[in-house]
Amino acid sequence: MKIHWTTGTYDYLKKLADRHREEKTVLMESAENALLLHETEGKSFFQYPRSYEVVASFNPFPDEGVVVMHHIYVQEESKPVLEYESQRLSAEMEGAQGLKAVRFLKPVKNEPYLFLSCWDRESSCERWEQSKTFSAWREKVKGMEKTGHFFPKSDYKAVYYIVKEEERARE
Repeated sequence: MKIHWTTGTYDYLKKLADRHREEKTVLMESAENALLLHETEGKSFFQYPRSYEVVASFNPFPDEGVVVMHHIYVQEESKPVLEYESQRLSAEMEGAQGLKAVRFLKPVKNEPYLFLSCWDRESSCERWEQSKTFSAWREKVKGMEKTGHFFPKSDYKAVYYIVKEEERARE
């Protein structure tokens, strides 16, 4: 399974998703932009996608929720360890209160790894991120990060919202 995604304005990405209704897509937005995610066995319909292989996954993405994307830049030799630890974390998360879906993604090209989790609300994610399990995983990841002046990018977290179209129309 692969996940491809692109960013842009909500209206543009909504039209793009509407043109590809037969595909499995998730449209989400943040304060800065919108993101359209395409989950497929094949190629993306995006012109310039960011493409990933799904390493760990459970549950389909819901129609609404909060998506937290941890972007993780790691050293080459740490990639197998990150994949193992993140698969383990995904399995341990399954019972977390408010968790709806998880995807751990390995980049196809020179992009960061992504750990996506979808929650019923932000407070559920915040509670999880304060857990011992998440803290232990985060500490391991910090030890694998690319650091120094040769690697100007560092790990970061982005939060997006999957909003039902009916609710967005009411706003």
